Formats: sequence, structure tokens, C-alpha cells
Amino acid sequence: MRFLCAGQYIRVYRRPESPFYLARCPKCAKCVRFRVGKGGSDARMFDVSC
Repeated sequence: MRFLCAGQYIRVYRRPESPFYLARCPKCAKCVRFRVGKGGSDARMFDVSC
């Protein structure tokens, strides 16, 4: 995951019991949640504008 305001990439993990991924920007501390959906995604990188 790339946070655009920080210009940094971070790796995001999901807890096994959680239905979503949770990430926090290393610069502005904005928190974003991504839900786990059926079929998933082929994308390996996601950009977050915060």
C-alpha cells in the first residue's frame, strides 16, 4: 500500500478473525480499512490519498 501524502509504501496484514485490512499512514496517521471481498483482487499495490 502506498500512502501518497507520505510518499511511502507499507505492508498491510489482516488478522485471521478480521473481515478487513487496517492500515495507518506513517505521516498523517489517517486510518483506512479495506474489506475482504469474495474473489479478492489481482492487484498487489494500492494507492491511498490522505
